[in-house]
Amino acid sequence: MQPEQTNHCRQLWSWQNNRYRYPVTSSCCQSVLAFAVTAGNFLRAMLFTILLSVLLHSNVNLEIDGVWYAIVSGAVASGLGYAIWYSVLPTLKVATAATVQLSVPVIAALGSIIFLGESLTVRFVFASLAILGGIALVILCNPQRNSAAPSRSA
Repeated sequence: MQPEQTNHCRQLWSWQNNRYRYPVTSSCCQSVLAFAVTAGNFLRAMLFTILLSVLLHSNVNLEIDGVWYAIVSGAVASGLGYAIWYSVLPTLKVATAATVQLSVPVIAALGSIIFLGESLTVRFVFASLAILGGIALVILCNPQRNSAAPSRSA
């Protein structure tokens, strides 16, 4: 990493001059930034969720094992998901990356069928085919837009 890029990374961790504009150019710093921002978002969401849960539920019966499993499984699933996404993202074109994100609901619903025993319905099949078909159309039928060089920051 060059000295100026290291300086950019230091600026990133000083919790920046302008909240949504990061002076980061290296892919290493962009990955660190992406993980840091995502972790911060999850932390803020968790604190807000805990606060609302305490305020809105008068008779809550929580077991420590259940709370622990929920936290660990949520953190591991989200952490792995974001780690995979941010490692693959630099290899994708901008239009492809934006379009592929639309497959998340299909993946989540498929996961519920596989891991939670939800029913596989005709509605799910047709909705998934429509979503995945639309993604395929965007990716395969517009090669000019997808061949443009990626121009994004984390």
